[in-house]
Amino acid sequence: MGYLSELMAIFTRGMIILWRNRLLLLGNLVMPFAIIAIMGPAANLQTFGYLSFEYLTTGIMGMMVFFSGMFIPNNIIWDRDTKYLNIIFVSPCNRSTIVLGYSLVGAVRSTLQILIIYIGACVISIVLGYNNTNPQKGLPYISFSIPVLFGLIGITILVTIFVGGFMTIIASYSKNSETFFLLASIIGMPLIFISNMFFKPENLPFNLGALGIINPLNYLINTIRYLMLGELPPGEMPWEGPLLIIVLAVIFTFLGTYTFVRSVKK
Repeated sequence: MGYLSELMAIFTRGMIILWRNRLLLLGNLVMPFAIIAIMGPAANLQTFGYLSFEYLTTGIMGMMVFFSGMFIPNNIIWDRDTKYLNIIFVSPCNRSTIVLGYSLVGAVRSTLQILIIYIGACVISIVLGYNNTNPQKGLPYISFSIPVLFGLIGITILVTIFVGGFMTIIASYSKNSETFFLLASIIGMPLIFISNMFFKPENLPFNLGALGIINPLNYLINTIRYLMLGELPPGEMPWEGPLLIIVLAVIFTFLGTYTFVRSVKK
């Protein structure tokens, strides 16, 4: 079997498992739209600060992409505990197809979430009258665009692969799902809190905003906001975020594969 055939086999099995758990899939698709439909107008009506419907929508997008990749290794842990990985390991398939295949399953789920949020945000902007430049918040409105749609899909897939590989390293040192969820939350939640998903870096206490330069989530959010709102922080180029995420996706796919295979063989 070629590499693509091996990858497709892992991916297909993951998609079958995802499809069979339809209630979980439905919840993952409904929840992000419900958040922006309820919290978005509330954020836009507040009379203090800079939070707006547009700013909240892009932040929710980034958070959903990160969470989708964050919990990908739980499926791998489940396969390890049920000894299914032993069957894969006796086959001649490339080990990186395991991590990358499950990451692509997570990418499908996160892509569907992003599509629902994006299309939903466009509809809400029209229905609630946000489809013009917001004079109160000073942000351009969210409008539907095919190039933006494909750009969001591309960055979503890349980030999900990167986060999936990174979290697989954590899963390699976790004895069970409970330990993995704890370690993933300890590492993942601070990355969200010190990012620019919902707060400007200069508003974070103890000068934590300075850590944004090494926080990949900042580059994710900056790329999403550039695609949807045409905004970038001063001094940052449009290609910096996607290029960094591509490099991280390649590096952590191989690192995640290496550490996980070693942990299973012990």
